[in-house]
Amino acid sequence: MKIRVLDDATINKIAAGEVIENPASIIKELVENSLDANAKAITVEIKDGGKTYIRVSDNGSGILKEDIPSAFLRHSTSKLNKIEDLFTINTMGFRGEALASIAAVADVELLTRTENDIHGHKYEVSFGIPSSVNNVATNKGTTIIVSSLFENLPVRKNLLRQDNYESSIIHQLMIRFCFSHPQCSFTFIKDKLVVIKTLANERLRDRIYQVLGSDIAKNMIELPRENGQYVTGYISNNLLYRSNRMHQYLSINKRSIKYPELVKGIELKYRSIIPLQKHPVFVLQLSIPQNEVDVNVHPNKTVVNIKDEFFWLGKIEQTISNTIKNSLSIPKFKKKMDLAVEKETIFDKYQQDNVVDYSNALNNESSFVEEKFDIIDQENSAVDLSSYISTNINFSGNEDNLNIINDVKLNGKEEKSVAQNEIPNRMKMINVNNATFIGQIFTTYIVFQYEDMLVIIDQHAAHERIKYEYYLQEVKKSNLDTQALLQPIIIPVNGIAQSSEEIFNKFNSIGYDIEAFDESSIIIRGVPIIMGKPIEYNMVRAIFDDMIFYDTESKNGNIENTQIEFIIEKIMKKSCINAIKSGLQINAEIAKNLLAELLQLHQPYTCPHGRPTMMILTKKEFEKNFLREMS
Repeated sequence: MKIRVLDDATINKIAAGEVIENPASIIKELVENSLDANAKAITVEIKDGGKTYIRVSDNGSGILKEDIPSAFLRHSTSKLNKIEDLFTINTMGFRGEALASIAAVADVELLTRTENDIHGHKYEVSFGIPSSVNNVATNKGTTIIVSSLFENLPVRKNLLRQDNYESSIIHQLMIRFCFSHPQCSFTFIKDKLVVIKTLANERLRDRIYQVLGSDIAKNMIELPRENGQYVTGYISNNLLYRSNRMHQYLSINKRSIKYPELVKGIELKYRSIIPLQKHPVFVLQLSIPQNEVDVNVHPNKTVVNIKDEFFWLGKIEQTISNTIKNSLSIPKFKKKMDLAVEKETIFDKYQQDNVVDYSNALNNESSFVEEKFDIIDQENSAVDLSSYISTNINFSGNEDNLNIINDVKLNGKEEKSVAQNEIPNRMKMINVNNATFIGQIFTTYIVFQYEDMLVIIDQHAAHERIKYEYYLQEVKKSNLDTQALLQPIIIPVNGIAQSSEEIFNKFNSIGYDIEAFDESSIIIRGVPIIMGKPIEYNMVRAIFDDMIFYDTESKNGNIENTQIEFIIEKIMKKSCINAIKSGLQINAEIAKNLLAELLQLHQPYTCPHGRPTMMILTKKEFEKNFLREMS
């Protein structure tokens, strides 16, 4: 077959396919250009999901008349001169492909005026064919109108989804811009309806309230503001969670990103705080020196590499860990429950398909399989498990210095934080001898009266939390012994990590006996004993899969996290099995002992699976419901 040199039109269409996938891709590129032009107000308008009409207007610096045609040429940019500039670049765009790619697959009209221009200029490009620059009356800044998307590429046009779906992707994109650039005001108009409208330089909490609503905003906790802080923003309390990761917003140096490794670390902090298979909500802004971040990874610029990833993620996760430790919100009975329950909307339904699939990185949940190793009844070595647990697992047990998964600090709105913390603080000071046992209802819940509060406790959830904390301390006190295998196990790792001495040292430090077998596999001669039993093959395989993923994606192993999840899951299962069951009748003595043990815990308010252990109904709420008190 004869080799041909492609014509410019074909080259441009192919190049456009790398940058422009859908209407949201166009809006992302244009809004980033507006931000790079120092715009303080940006308006995005779409019709029919952006398929027929997109308008992005800003009040930025505008484009000089002589630069307008060049702006539509491939690889033309004002943002860098040489490749080394990428390591210090602080603009959103830098590839010089956006306008050329858009103009290759759509009708594009540009209106622009700089501050020093007497009048503005208009320029049109129709599917790669430019017109001349004409004078026009327009405001300072730039407006770009895109229409007839993919009319010259029928196959690509047919691949676009329904209007509502495309609109939902754009909506989510605009939310991310709102959170990553609080200095700018954003307006998003969908089919003549204003969907988002924010102010410039507003507080992040106010922006969360404006964009995500009061139910989410009132259940968010602010990270502490400190000098040299690497992460700022808000994380959800234990009353707020979602069934997907749609409401997890990350930006690094004002660039919205996807970072599975960090998300996994954050979600580990919520284990035993929120229900299983639920996900926290967060809006986080990361600040890392520009020369530590490589943004030139993918054309969409949502994936970055961090030079010393393990160091930076450790700092960020520690800040989050410190924030969610040592306090918690207790659900209260109201006419409308104060839980931030999920309300699935059409927007949520369409968004779920657009959520990045972190399943490989985030859902390595250990399963309890019957397959076991053949073992030799001897111990080869012992690791100090107390040190291992304290270093790698962030919990809170009975003692302040027991750090095994972090408790959640749940303040509501800032103006109500004192009132929201009052009941948890009072609960910790309860004198059980002065609590009156009212009785048991549905043979599941035990009821106490203490001063002006009615305390309702889920007997199974409460006892499960007590058992959970007890087993955690038992594990903390024990050594992590290594059990030699009767028949060593050989696992293929495709040569990815077999040459890394550091990774072998990590495994051996947590109870394994592992070394390289050949160029494409490793050999396991011993495994750790956890809670009296050697670790199952299934878990070893999961840990190695996790190690391989991290070594490939981020050049860092995360072996400890996967083994921690396994230990946690084992303890959770044992706690659930041995706890008092619902349906069991309980007398006053047992009930008071249960309450006393529960309140001795540092974190008594949720079971290990994240369900509430107790709810509170105050006398004042009784009187409001019976209309004795109207305020």
